[in-house]
Amino acid sequence: MSAINYDHYYCTVIICIYYTVITIITTVPSLYVYIIPDRLCPKLDGMFPHPASCRKFVYCSRGAAVVLTCPSDLVYNSKAMTCDYRDSIECSSYHQ
Repeated sequence: MSAINYDHYYCTVIICIYYTVITIITTVPSLYVYIIPDRLCPKLDGMFPHPASCRKFVYCSRGAAVVLTCPSDLVYNSKAMTCDYRDSIECSSYHQ
């Protein structure tokens, strides 16, 4: 049996896999997972204020962002992590 060694690198949008072929028959995988967070997510997980609207907030799960809107007449309160009345929060972009 020959001992041919060469490396492979395979990438999808979210996961990159690197593995080395030791011989023609045996493959030893080494998995490296790279999570590419959405630009709206400052961290991989959590709830964050929307950058352009006080009525919206961003829910991030493993770097994937979901933009949600508070009910009418409410805005997102980042300290309480909930929708709140406007007089509780200072914000200049209520109407978006």
